[in-house]
Amino acid sequence: MHERRVLPILTPLRAPVLALALMGLVSGCATRGGPVPYNATDFTLPDSQRPDISDAGIIGKLDTLTIQVYQLPDLNREIQVDREGNIAMPLIGTLHADGLTTPQLSQLITDKLADRYVRSPSVQVSLKSAIAKQIVVEGSVTRPGVFETRGQTTLLGALAMAAGPNDTANIHRVVVFRYIGGKRHAAAFDLGTIRKGLEPDPVIYGNDTIVVDGSKLTRAYRDLLQAIPLLYIFKGF
Repeated sequence: MHERRVLPILTPLRAPVLALALMGLVSGCATRGGPVPYNATDFTLPDSQRPDISDAGIIGKLDTLTIQVYQLPDLNREIQVDREGNIAMPLIGTLHADGLTTPQLSQLITDKLADRYVRSPSVQVSLKSAIAKQIVVEGSVTRPGVFETRGQTTLLGALAMAAGPNDTANIHRVVVFRYIGGKRHAAAFDLGTIRKGLEPDPVIYGNDTIVVDGSKLTRAYRDLLQAIPLLYIFKGF
């Protein structure tokens, strides 16, 4: 006697659920995924360029600084940070100032002068004028565009400038592009877990580009998110 095989029947309840699951697998519209890693462990600027989050002024390229060295008035001056982020001072030479806070640069100059046999130097650096930094927010946001910031902001703050994700956004897949050492790097963040306080709200720097994934993301941005060279992807999966 032959054994009868009973095939599963898709009930009216199961069919839509299966269809939705398949749509999610195909589109990735409401899930994590893609070649860009989450929870990147080294998605930061080098130590010399990474400022503390504080009320202190953050120095950027082309900003103008006032430097006072109380024991050596000949070193007092106003100086503009060059396009490479550097300043040049007598007795010290070239220092990288871009991304430092004013107290950090004050300490750096103090240490350099002390190394050159200046006894107990006292240095104060203040930010006389700052050039606004630009952040690009694109993809599935309400008002994509280029936004100016004169200090640090975070991912949530940057997205707020663009009036937040729109109704087609995949908030579980937000990619930040950043140039470090002349190379483009990328890391993905889950906005849902950040909003819940389960993951930290990452710092966004000037010249970063943020792309929010979504079902209506343009072909150009979708190709960009899928074609990042592995060499430029951060460690930490």
